[in-house]
Amino acid sequence: MYEHRAQQAADPDIDREFWDIYDQGFSTSTVNCFYQPDHNSFYILAGWMAVGDVIFGDDITNEEFLGYVGTTVGHEISHGFDSQGSRYDLYGRKYDDDGNQTDWMSSEDRSRLDERVSQVGNYFSLARPIPGQQQVIGSCIISAIQEKGAGFLAFFMKKYFVAQY
Repeated sequence: MYEHRAQQAADPDIDREFWDIYDQGFSTSTVNCFYQPDHNSFYILAGWMAVGDVIFGDDITNEEFLGYVGTTVGHEISHGFDSQGSRYDLYGRKYDDDGNQTDWMSSEDRSRLDERVSQVGNYFSLARPIPGQQQVIGSCIISAIQEKGAGFLAFFMKKYFVAQY
């Protein structure tokens, strides 16, 4: 039976000093973020957080830094809803106990998602920032969708905080 990460973390014998749980060779200074669909989780590594200082300098406000972090969170969370991440369930399983592929989207929602991804792909296939440059395809389209998701999350969070404070 699959054990959720929260259940694993409750184990008193877990090594809390070992954090590279996917053995991908990341150090604490690695500048990267990633979504892990088989655990329904995302990771923002410390190096990515430190890049904020380099990009924005010492004059960055707390609000600007939170915007930087918030758009990153929005980007990574949206991977759970893209054409790949949405094929895993809450516990990161791609297949149920009977070997059937899990899919929490209805077939109608899946069809609408595929149609919208295709529309984004068609839009970017027309873009030629440099004459003769090959069209944008594949994972670049999914990343463009994640960036849009990040922007939407940042916009709604700003509206929320302005209304609250």
